[in-house]
Amino acid sequence: MIYQNSDLYNRSIIHDRRRPTVARGGVVLQPIQRAQPLVTQVYQYLRDSILTGQIAAGEKIVETRLAADLQVSRSPVREAIRLLLKDQLLTEQDGAICVFQPSLEDYFELYDLRLALEPAAARKAAGAVASGHAHGEHLLQLQENLAATKRCVDQMDMAHLLSLNAAFHHVVWEMAENTRFIRILVEVSALIQYYGRLVLRVNNLQTNIVAEHGAIVEALQAGDGEAAANAMHRHITRDLEVFKAKVASAADDSASWFGQPQPAGMISSFKRGAIR
Repeated sequence: MIYQNSDLYNRSIIHDRRRPTVARGGVVLQPIQRAQPLVTQVYQYLRDSILTGQIAAGEKIVETRLAADLQVSRSPVREAIRLLLKDQLLTEQDGAICVFQPSLEDYFELYDLRLALEPAAARKAAGAVASGHAHGEHLLQLQENLAATKRCVDQMDMAHLLSLNAAFHHVVWEMAENTRFIRILVEVSALIQYYGRLVLRVNNLQTNIVAEHGAIVEALQAGDGEAAANAMHRHITRDLEVFKAKVASAADDSASWFGQPQPAGMISSFKRGAIR
């Protein structure tokens, strides 16, 4: 399909099926391969570090310091920063590059978008199955993803759980066979993962993701469009309910669960020579 050849699709790590590794501190990161272009390695390293919380929201990114600590030239770092700006994980603030700072307004806007598109994508995906389109491989991927997700929940492996959740949704988007859906949703996929981590943290790692994903898979396998759309809608709405309950509690300070900018010290948490 056309979107599979796009730069946006190729940069998305949620289709990277290489086995993840556990770095120091228990953070799950994709293994770095020498065959990959240097800019791709830097991009994925920074993206994973932001999504797993190694780099704090609001933290300033200094190109020269980052290049020195990763032992690479400034060119791949500059290009990786450009890609992360496009992913919306980095932002420009008064001439400085900083890690995206989440907000309630942005969260609700993102979930409005998801509720408008993802149930429709699930409905179309089930319709494609019902009409006899060859989606056996996609359904198998969803079943394998569901089994891996259950293992992650049992092990409280939040970082890997988030990447599995992203991969699950991306397969459903593909099954819908609508390139416009794909382009829009991939554009915000990094932010979906980012907020997903916050939802788990707010909810003390409690999640019904296995049952919710299971209901979506069951509806897709049956080719039941309405059931698939409803299951997807309930799944996404559940995240919204978590935050709405948090907002409704007067005792809660939203800044404490969105995270605060940390003092400049990001580079000290990086492992020197991680980029090869």
